[in-house]
Amino acid sequence: MQHDSLACDFLGFRLRSPLVLASGIIGTSATLMARAAYAGAGMVTAKSCGPTPRTGHPNPVALDWGGGLINAIGLTNPGAEHEAVLLAETKRMLQPLGVPLIASIFAGTVEEFGQVSNVAVPVNVNPSARQSRAVDDAGVILGIAEERVA
Repeated sequence: MQHDSLACDFLGFRLRSPLVLASGIIGTSATLMARAAYAGAGMVTAKSCGPTPRTGHPNPVALDWGGGLINAIGLTNPGAEHEAVLLAETKRMLQPLGVPLIASIFAGTVEEFGQVSNVAVPVNVNPSARQSRAVDDAGVILGIAEERVA
C-alpha cells in the first residue's frame, strides 16, 4: 500500500508514511513487522532486546486503571544474538517495500549498550526501560543522556 501524500523525511530517511510501528509485541516476528509495513507503516521498530535472554515479569503484566492500560512486561526478549537473526530476516522482508527498521535495545551498563548496539543500526535506545537498572547515582539513565545519543 503506497501513501505518497503522507510521505515525509525523518532521521535522514524518506518515509512513505509518518506512521511508525512502536517497539512492542508486534516487533517479535519478521512477518508481523512486514505486515505492519504492508498496512502503511513508514518505519517499523522491533521489540526491545538486551544482551541476554530475559523472561520478564510473571502475569499479570497489565492493569486497567480506568483511564487506560498500564503494563510492566519486564523487557521479555530472546537476547541480542537471537535478535540479530530476527532483524536480518525483517530487514530482508522490508527492503523491497522501502521501509526502514529500527532496533530497540536496552542494557545495564554503557559497555553493554555498546555490545548490544552491534546487532543493528539505527538504534532506538529505550529510555522508558527503567527496569533495566541502568540508572546512575544522579538518576541519569546510562547511555541515553541527551548529549550521548543522536
